[in-house]
Amino acid sequence: MRGMMEVYVRKDSVMKTLIAYTSKTGTTSRVIQRIAHSLGDCVCVDLRQETPNVADYDRVIIGSPIRMGRLSHSVSSFIKSNLEEITTRPYGLFILCGLTAAGEEQLREVYDAALRNGAVACACFGGELNLENLKQTDQVLVQMALDSQSDIPRATLNWDAVDSFIDAFAE
Repeated sequence: MRGMMEVYVRKDSVMKTLIAYTSKTGTTSRVIQRIAHSLGDCVCVDLRQETPNVADYDRVIIGSPIRMGRLSHSVSSFIKSNLEEITTRPYGLFILCGLTAAGEEQLREVYDAALRNGAVACACFGGELNLENLKQTDQVLVQMALDSQSDIPRATLNWDAVDSFIDAFAE
C-alpha cells in the first residue's frame, strides 16, 4: 500500500497508533519517524496518498506543515471527515511552520479550540526552510519574502518540543 509505513519497535506496546500526516519537503516525515520510533506500534499514513480508517486504531496523531497560514488540504479534509471518530480516542496534534515565532498563534488558527483542548498533546515544532526541496515557483516566492524582510528569523526544527510531545502522548 502506497503511503503507509508501519513502524513496530516496542513489543510491550498495546496501543496501536495512527500517525496521519502530509509532508511537502520531508521535514514532517522526519518528525513522524522520530515519533513512531519512540512510541512503537505506529502506522504512518501520508494523507496525500491514502485515507486510513480511524476506527482501526487506539490512538491518533495528526501532523501537517503550515503553508500560507493553513493546514494541508489533505489533513483538513481528514479531520473534517473523521472528527467524531478522532475525538473518541486519545489524539495529538502538531504543526510545523517556517515562522517559528508565530507557531503558537498558527496552532490556534489552524486547529479550533475544542479540538486543541481535547488533545492529549498539541504543539508546534518549528520547521525548516528547505528551498532546494521546493518547486521552482515556491523557491522564488520564498526567496522574495526572505529578501524583503531581513528581520525574519530562519526556521529551526525544535526536537525538544518533539520529544516533549512524545512524552505527553506516551503517558
